[in-house]
Amino acid sequence: MGTMRAMWPDYYPPECPPPDARRDTIDVYRLVSADPPAPSDFVPVVLEMPHRTFAPEKFCIACGLSVFQSLEGALRVRARYKPLRNKRLARGTIQPQDGLVLETGESSHTTWWCQSKAPHANFTKVLNDDWA
Repeated sequence: MGTMRAMWPDYYPPECPPPDARRDTIDVYRLVSADPPAPSDFVPVVLEMPHRTFAPEKFCIACGLSVFQSLEGALRVRARYKPLRNKRLARGTIQPQDGLVLETGESSHTTWWCQSKAPHANFTKVLNDDWA
């Protein structure tokens, strides 16, 4: 088990990522601030908001990155949460070598436990609000 834990940051709790997380190739959307997407757009919320307290069952999800498997899901979440309303949508592809993914909520929300040194590099397309 020691070698498996070495693959993940020290702040991850035991059993994180969960055992049912997968290495997949999936196209996803991520809410970002920069155009093009920057490394600062790919910081887990647990590091971005160290003062925030997470329920034990949500802490592992907070260690990952939120992405969405549908444009509609990303738009729905962006509209629902005021701090996200000024974010842009970037589209990208997660490959198996980029880490593990698991569907973790409604609106096509997926958590990505990233192992890529440059996750922003796979998110080159920032969408404007003219697709509607």
